[in-house]
Amino acid sequence: MIKIVLIATCLVAVLAVGSYRTIDPNDPEVDGLVDFAVSSLNSMTNTMYASKATAVKKVERQLVNGFNYKITFVFSSTKCMKNSITKERLQNCEVDPSLDQTCTVRIYETFSGDRQLSEFNCNSDVSKRDVIGSGRCAGCVSDDLENPDSYMSLLQSAFSQTNANLDADNMKILSVKTQVVAGMRYIMKVQTTEAGEPRLCDVDFVMQPWMSPDPLNVKFDCQPVKV
Repeated sequence: MIKIVLIATCLVAVLAVGSYRTIDPNDPEVDGLVDFAVSSLNSMTNTMYASKATAVKKVERQLVNGFNYKITFVFSSTKCMKNSITKERLQNCEVDPSLDQTCTVRIYETFSGDRQLSEFNCNSDVSKRDVIGSGRCAGCVSDDLENPDSYMSLLQSAFSQTNANLDADNMKILSVKTQVVAGMRYIMKVQTTEAGEPRLCDVDFVMQPWMSPDPLNVKFDCQPVKV
């Protein structure tokens, strides 16, 4: 009888590895995971306003070499500016229910507690399209015609990843397009100089904050400007 119990216990343990198990959304550890997901998603949107989780619908955990978590929550756009927000203040920010999205994220957590956002998918409750951020369509290319200069710090960061001999202080952003991919892709038309000679550059890079704080896949294609 003891042998049978031991075998059954081992089988249950083996089956538990690799399968997702539902956990209580009110579990204290869920708060930190949701905060991590919200921070990661906010960093990938180019909207000026922060979003927050207003309801956690489902949480699942999978034992691997560490843990995978699948979390479904309501991601609500607020009226608070990103550049002046803190975690504590975000909780008190007023939301716009018309822009609510239901997001499902997958977070990998090592046994030592390091986390990585490995997958996300958000659906607008209004339009039923895959979106990320306020009114953003996944895969669609959007123009930012009003605030191209607001991307200068991103451009400078991308430029620091290249060996181009361009004059960084003379850069002017002429146009910006953004595209939601696995992260946020930025496509820019930039005017600058090289050794005093005018150049027109096509710049392309991707931001994936959960992978690196620096731009990835940076491309600077610069051509002389005929005068």
